[in-house]
Order: sequence, then structure tokens, then C-alpha cells
Amino acid sequence: MTTRAQKWADGIAAAGKLEPSCKTGYCNYGENQGVGPANKDMATGVKVVVNFWYAKNAAYDYAAGKGKGTGSFTAMVWKGTTKVGIGGAVKLPDGSIYVVIQFSPPGNIAGSYRANVQDPKGPSAYEIAGEPPATNVTKERSAHEFLCATTVQCPGPKGPPPAFPVKCA
Repeated sequence: MTTRAQKWADGIAAAGKLEPSCKTGYCNYGENQGVGPANKDMATGVKVVVNFWYAKNAAYDYAAGKGKGTGSFTAMVWKGTTKVGIGGAVKLPDGSIYVVIQFSPPGNIAGSYRANVQDPKGPSAYEIAGEPPATNVTKERSAHEFLCATTVQCPGPKGPPPAFPVKCA
């Protein structure tokens, strides 16, 4: 999955626009895409994008199993997902960092939110990534498991791909 996510990140960075990799209507994987800040190192850019997705948990209603605009968050913490692939690429010359995360099996299945997006527990993605938590950010164990099980190998603007180490406490 990481190879496919990396290829897609390379492609959207070259094109300079986000576009779903699956165009058939149904794929056997889910996907988040985002653009990180220009002229930052890859690890920082990926952290910014992942933390942006995770921060959407503030709008998620765990009791109701829904939240407006929270799809990237729920995909990231979906309990039924067992495989994750991550890719990142730098768009030159501006230095924007394009991030693609693919999930299998895909999440965000209607009627399955309460069973797959668990009530808050464990450290938040902000704490894992070494960022200060926002005032109303809740905590999610599955985000911890997701980030701790993931290592991002992303091509830098020069030289060999750097590793994106995730700090797990």
C-alpha cells in the first residue's frame, strides 16, 4: 500500500492538485490527501497534515456516530482498518508537501461508525507527534495505534528518502 500511496503522492505533487486515486466508484481502500506547508522538512509537513485531519475529531459526535466534515478523521481512526500506506512528495519549486494515506479495508461505512470510531481514550495524535494538544481536542486510542504502526518513507527534494519516525510513548 505504501508503494501505491507514494506513487499517487508523486503524481499529485507533480500536477499540483489533489485528486482521488480511485476513479471507479468503489475501491478496496480508502484515502486521505492533503497539502502541508511549503519549505518545511517532510516529517514536519506530514505531521501538520495528519494533525489537521485528527483535529476534526472536535466536530465528531461519538454518541451519535456522526460529525459534519469529519471523514478524514474517522478514516484515520477506523477500527476495522488493518493496513495503512503513506506517501509524501514535495512539489517543486514552491516546496508544498503532498501527503496521501490509504487505508484497507476502507472505513467510513454507513451504519458502522459507532462500532469503528471509538470513544476517546489514550494519547491524542497531537501528543504522539510532539505537538501541543488543542484546547478541545479529544483523545483516541486508534489514532495512537495508527501512528505508532506507521513509518513514512518520503522522497526529499534532494538525496535519499528520509524516514518519518513516529514517537510513541
